[in-house]
Amino acid sequence: MMRNLRCSLLACLILPIAMGTGGCTGGSFPAPDFAKLAGLYDITRGAVKVTLGGAATDGSDVQSGGGSSTLEPIDLATVADPLKPVAQAWNDNLAALNDSLDKSFPDQVIVEFPSPYVMRITNAADASNTGDGLINADAKYLFAGDLSGSGQGSDEGGGALLQVATIDGSFNTQDKTTEGKVARTLILTVWNGQAFVAITFQISVDYTGQRTGDVPTTQPAP
Repeated sequence: MMRNLRCSLLACLILPIAMGTGGCTGGSFPAPDFAKLAGLYDITRGAVKVTLGGAATDGSDVQSGGGSSTLEPIDLATVADPLKPVAQAWNDNLAALNDSLDKSFPDQVIVEFPSPYVMRITNAADASNTGDGLINADAKYLFAGDLSGSGQGSDEGGGALLQVATIDGSFNTQDKTTEGKVARTLILTVWNGQAFVAITFQISVDYTGQRTGDVPTTQPAP
């Protein structure tokens, strides 16, 4: 389960810097009222982008997926020779990696605002996958973690370990829609016949969401 973030003094200092204007309430500035945005949202996943970190390539995307919403095989011709075994391991274990990505993107999420500047999202089909993030007065939000239920160092399958996961996005408060990005950083390690080699994969997936109903009065048990 992702680590909960509370609207602490530190969050009040970070939020205006990281997300633009609108930190935690104080003085004569009233906290924003996001009650009308709470509810059930249908989530649509966009294209996946994958970048190999380090010195594996020139730093450009080695895979954009051609508009695909799932991870696809990496073209080994774009990978430096010492790291080809790692890229091959990625290709050999795509099923496990895509399953892990799927868990980050439930078809529906429940959005709530339990306190000022705190936003909660819950997998509508699995209440155990929930987490709190920060939202500012401009309706921009940030989460440390995602809804996969994984934490730092979690086994993602195929020898990949999740290092960092974030969700950041914003609401259109008039249309009651949202858009944003889930970013995940994984380290994949494999034996190349002489030594273990590792590479960092940075995965970025855009998404959109549409409010389709109120917060359910009953939710699935964890």
